[in-house]
Amino acid sequence: MIGLIIPLAFVLYQVMIYEFVFKRWTTKVNSSLEKHIASITSLDRPFEERDGVVAVLKFSDRRKKAIWILVLILTVYFFALTLYAAPVRFQKPQWLNAGGAALFMCLLGSAPWILFVESYGNIRVVTTNGILKRSPWTGTTYVRWDEIESVRWIPIIDDFFVTSEKGLFAVNPVYENLERFAEGITKNLPRSKWIHAEKRLNQALGGPFQP
Repeated sequence: MIGLIIPLAFVLYQVMIYEFVFKRWTTKVNSSLEKHIASITSLDRPFEERDGVVAVLKFSDRRKKAIWILVLILTVYFFALTLYAAPVRFQKPQWLNAGGAALFMCLLGSAPWILFVESYGNIRVVTTNGILKRSPWTGTTYVRWDEIESVRWIPIIDDFFVTSEKGLFAVNPVYENLERFAEGITKNLPRSKWIHAEKRLNQALGGPFQP
């Protein structure tokens, strides 16, 4: 009986994650971003502090679909593992073995969803006066152009890194509207601050990098 319950519980667990975690989380991400954009572009702000959105940098729908396919593959694979583990005969005390199986199921069931953190949670907004960073780890931060200390390209990580007095954040080279980020950096910062990323920024002016 327990052998049948575990695979069924795995499927139910996936549905629950999608309905009660993933959908609510993505809604919260978008709502939070909209509020911050509304804040910096509000007509109630003094004219000299008022900003305008140039472009939103995020993963394209095509790349998000690729993430969904990868998650589906991993989920099917982990489901197969639960089918493999389920027929194991439970020794006494059965509740202990069942608890271990449930923990195993939860770990496997949660793992694929981590892939969505980067593709849905990390968003950058290039504005007239700076960059708005939305991160699933550190929240939302607005950095003006004059607060940026340097922009570097780190080949090993394959990302742009923007350093400011408010901290460090990355800009993924496959974001949509990447050319707007490159234009903002090269037009609003002295060359000395982005010379270590000059080659990649020039490439970025043509748009997102190809995979």
